[in-house]
Amino acid sequence: ALIYFQLDGDNWKVCSAASDVCEYEDDDITREPIRWLDGTQHECEWFGLRCYSADGLEITVDDQYDINVIELADNQLSGELPVEIYDFVQLRVLTLDGNELITGYLPSEIGQLTALEFLDMDSNQLTGTIPEELYTLTNLRVLDINTNQITGTLSTSVGNLQELNVLQVENNFFTGNVPTDSLLILEKLVALTLENNDLTGTVEPLCDLIDGRRVDNNFTVYLTFLYADCLEPAEIECSCCTCF
Repeated sequence: ALIYFQLDGDNWKVCSAASDVCEYEDDDITREPIRWLDGTQHECEWFGLRCYSADGLEITVDDQYDINVIELADNQLSGELPVEIYDFVQLRVLTLDGNELITGYLPSEIGQLTALEFLDMDSNQLTGTIPEELYTLTNLRVLDINTNQITGTLSTSVGNLQELNVLQVENNFFTGNVPTDSLLILEKLVALTLENNDLTGTVEPLCDLIDGRRVDNNFTVYLTFLYADCLEPAEIECSCCTCF
C-alpha cells in the first residue's frame, strides 16, 4: 500500500482503488486484475504484483508470500520512489518505466535486491548517480534506466554483471570514459545504448569481438544493438555502432 500512496495511486491510469478501468493490456495474462487496496484479496492479486512459491509456482491463495514482481509501467505513477521498495528482497522484476513523473534516485539499498533480474526505470525523472551496490546484483539481466536525469560515471564494476543482456543508459547526463574493458567481460550482452550523454572514449574493442563471439559462443545476438555518440565530431569511437 505504501507504493500506492507514495506514487499518487488515486490518479493511476488503471486499477487505482476507485478506477473504473482495471485490465491488463497483455493478452497473455489470463488472470483477472484486482484493484489496489482491495481488502478482500491478497496483495499478490493486485494489479501489477505477483508472488511465487519457492518452487516457482505462482501464488493464488490467501497466504503470506514475498512479492517477486512489480510491473507498473506506463500507469501515470508520480512522486518520489519510496526507499522501502528495496525491502522486497525477493524481488525479481521491477518495471516502472514510462511513467514520466517518478522522481528520486537509486539508493545504496538497491543492493538488497540480490534476486533482481529485470530493472526497468526508463522515461522518468530519476536523478543522482548509480550506487556501487547496484553492481553487486549478479542475477541482473536487464538494466534499463534511459531517459532520466542520472549523472556521474559508469563504473568499471559493471563487469560484475555477468548475466546482463541489456544495458540501456541513453538520454541521461553520464560523464567520463566508457568502461570498455569491463563491458568486454559481459559475454551475454545483446543491447548497449550509450547515446545522448557526455561519455567519451572508445568501444572499438567491442566491435572487434562481435563476429567471434557470435560464432565461437553460438550466441548469435551478441551486441545486436550498439548505439553511441559517434557521429563527427565523435565523443565515442565506434565503427560498428548506430551513431548519433
